[in-house]
Amino acid sequence: MKDLKDEPLIDASTIGLKGSPTNIAKSFTPPPKGAGVMLEGVDDTAVVTELVSRLTEKHIL
Repeated sequence: MKDLKDEPLIDASTIGLKGSPTNIAKSFTPPPKGAGVMLEGVDDTAVVTELVSRLTEKHIL
């Protein structure tokens, strides 16, 4: 970056931390999610029906 700020066509206030429009208000680690569920079956229709049923129970669909 030192090489860049010496370049006459580059304004030093537009590069690096000074030139960044991003401000971080808060940083956090989200809580871990529960274990996932694998839906398995020989018949795709049965698996999709089970998926739709579970999503409907949780009011997602």
